[in-house]
Amino acid sequence: MATKRPIMGILVTEKNWNSHYIRSILRTAGEANVKAFRLTPEDLQTSLRYHGNRALPTVIYNRIPTRKEESDPHTKAAKGWLARAQIPIFNSRFFNKREVDRCLRKNNETSSYLPSSWYFWEPDQIESWLNQFGSLYLKPISGSLGEGICRLEKKGSRFLLEMRNANGVEVTSLEGKKELIAYFKRKIGHHQWIIQEEIPLRTYHDRKSDFRVHVQRLPGGDFKVTGYAAKVAAKGAVTTHVRSGGSIVKGSTVLDAWFHDQAEAAYDAMEAAAITISKTISDTLEPAMGELGLDMGFSKDGRLVLFEANAKPGRSIFHTPFLRKENAASLQLLIDYAVSLSENEWKTIAYQGVVS
Repeated sequence: MATKRPIMGILVTEKNWNSHYIRSILRTAGEANVKAFRLTPEDLQTSLRYHGNRALPTVIYNRIPTRKEESDPHTKAAKGWLARAQIPIFNSRFFNKREVDRCLRKNNETSSYLPSSWYFWEPDQIESWLNQFGSLYLKPISGSLGEGICRLEKKGSRFLLEMRNANGVEVTSLEGKKELIAYFKRKIGHHQWIIQEEIPLRTYHDRKSDFRVHVQRLPGGDFKVTGYAAKVAAKGAVTTHVRSGGSIVKGSTVLDAWFHDQAEAAYDAMEAAAITISKTISDTLEPAMGELGLDMGFSKDGRLVLFEANAKPGRSIFHTPFLRKENAASLQLLIDYAVSLSENEWKTIAYQGVVS
């Protein structure tokens, strides 16, 4: 009996329908003789209802670009259809910071990579943490791309809160704990936040720096680092994000500057940690996860730390000339993994967690 030809559906919205990344996936699939097409949640529901008019995809890669669109009723309904039609989907949803933190903190292999974190606002405790760590980061649990991240420190009796806005970094000086809490609650409303110690990062040219590590799954199920680069913060920026003015530098250049003849060992440690973290997150949160973008860094005292795990990772590091070959290999691996998910042995894990 002939094997059914894989058909890859890429779930998108109007926002990213014609993005460079989506077009790159379609081009790579075509070169690999794999049929692929993009479709919206509304398109997918129509196809599943009236599949006699169009071949159904045998696998779905979810690239819904925002959390708001991910929670749209059309998207939720489309995922329900996929589960009932037994069509596997990978990278099925965004993660939030709390579930990732809890998942990794329960595992002895991964807990050591995490900053100290808390989930509640209590004035006396915040002051105690500031006294212990010097400064804190406040992050929206469901945030992306560094949006909404704040930095808090104490100077004498006053609290300094740094928040990024459209004009750069806004610094607000607040007198006392009650004023701090009242001001912050006015700013954030009822959103949930995670509070983390600020890790004193190593610097490159006097600017704090960390790394984006892109991890992907091989068709056999193992994970592999397919690209990494350093992110160097803009002067005075709250984070190293490119959207905050940061720049992307070749990862080995920064590791060589920091570790010299131990640079390769430093990379090996980061690579091993990234693979372990990815496997742990996949085992706990999404068995069919095909890729993950990790933000990792080295503290001034040499500690390796994980700051973020992105289930819908951006591709900005692959836009650099020094990762051109890695970009092509990464796209091909994405297609290879999608094809593997079309095979029967993968389907039992790919249905888990589809509806969220």
